[in-house]
Amino acid sequence: MIADLLALGLNKDYVHEQLYQRNTLSRLRLTGNCLLNKLTIDEHFPVATIPITFQELELYNYKDGDLEGLVNIPLSIEDVLVSIQITERKDKVKLSFRSKGNIPVNLWAKEFFNGGGHLNAAGGQMPLPLDDVVKKVRDTAEWFFKQLKVEN
Repeated sequence: MIADLLALGLNKDYVHEQLYQRNTLSRLRLTGNCLLNKLTIDEHFPVATIPITFQELELYNYKDGDLEGLVNIPLSIEDVLVSIQITERKDKVKLSFRSKGNIPVNLWAKEFFNGGGHLNAAGGQMPLPLDDVVKKVRDTAEWFFKQLKVEN
C-alpha cells in the first residue's frame, strides 16, 4: 500500500514531519518535567508511574494530545513491565495503563479503577485526590502481580 502511495506522489517526508516533528515548546517541557521529576519505578514490582497534577497541566499550558504517548516511554526501561500515567483533572483522576508481553493491565484497571481496555492498553478513572489514587496503585500492585504468579 505504501509503495502505491509513493508511486502516486505521496510526500513521505512531509507526512513524517507532520506526524513526528510537530511539538510545541510547552508540550516538550511538560514531557521533560514528567520524565525528570515525576516518573518513579516501584521498588518491589516492575511498575513505572507518572503522576501529573492539574496544576502542572496548567503550568505547561496543556492542550489535548500533549500527553499522547508519554505512558509508553517507561516501557523502554529494562525490567519495567507496566507503565501507569495518573493524570489529575478538574473533577477526577484518569489512569492510562500500558504493559509489555502478556501482562493484562485491563484486569488491574477493571478491578480497582473503574476501567477496562485491552491486554496491553487500558484506562480507568477515580473521583479521588491524585495522592489517594497513586497510593491505591501502589497498594494494589501486589494483588495484581499475584494474579499473574509474578512475585517480587
